[in-house]
Amino acid sequence: MQIVKKKVTLKNYGEKHKINIGLFGDIHWDDIAFSKRAWNEGLKRWKKYPDKSGLICVGDVLSFSNTNTRKKLLAAFDDSTQGEEARDILGNYVKMVSGDFVKSIRPVEDKLWGFVQGNHSWEFPDGSTIDERISDILKTDYADGVMILILLLSVEKRETVNQFNIVIHHGYGRSSASTPGGSINNRSKKNAFFANANIIATGHDHTLSVTPERPRLFISPTGNINELHSWSCATGSFVNSYRAGKAGYVEKAFMPPTTLGFVEFDIWLERENTTKRDRQIVKSQGKVIQLNPEPIIPA
Repeated sequence: MQIVKKKVTLKNYGEKHKINIGLFGDIHWDDIAFSKRAWNEGLKRWKKYPDKSGLICVGDVLSFSNTNTRKKLLAAFDDSTQGEEARDILGNYVKMVSGDFVKSIRPVEDKLWGFVQGNHSWEFPDGSTIDERISDILKTDYADGVMILILLLSVEKRETVNQFNIVIHHGYGRSSASTPGGSINNRSKKNAFFANANIIATGHDHTLSVTPERPRLFISPTGNINELHSWSCATGSFVNSYRAGKAGYVEKAFMPPTTLGFVEFDIWLERENTTKRDRQIVKSQGKVIQLNPEPIIPA
């Protein structure tokens, strides 16, 4: 588990002074079904985020290779007299492909807050993964399991700090829930693991949703009843699963189409100043950003 704290000082109260947080993943940059059009559309939007906004990658930058394939390949290399040479060849291929991804995301490098390990990756002889190396190159945080991002929000010239907690994990298990409700319910159960998480975000199943959970009530030491609002999110993908030409994995397995897009939050502070108390409140508004794929039948 990786716990990351970030201090964010806003200019003033109100939605006008918000920041954005983009949660994206399941890019599969090297897959034949990767949608360059959707990726460029996402980049264009991220570039316009206000100052101090952030982006978090929820895993699976590359398709090569999934967990089972990776284990089999590494075992085969260990049993082969030319295993080390073969591993170097694949390692160089992964470096080349990931280098193209790094070049593409450089324009929003200043907004990157972290990368979470997915189930598709490559492991180098020193034990590091390609996701870990990408995060190192881009000088951002990395988690090989759960990342807990603690935002410490304040307003200029005010000492009061509010905490906003985001829990990110790539996701795990079968990725083909037959109904949208199955995907949402699975995430809602994970949300219950954390008593004071404001956002739970996972990917893996290539679905896209933002679901507000029922508020949780907290009793303060002074007897005040406070509500905690929480969201459960599925972070979409950049895989155009049904496309013209050669079939990809989703089409061959006749699985539900993947959803192109990512999750976006507006975060800001409000002030409640009454005769009884003066306090800051964190406000959050989540939404899905659906992206346009290449046409199934070329024009």
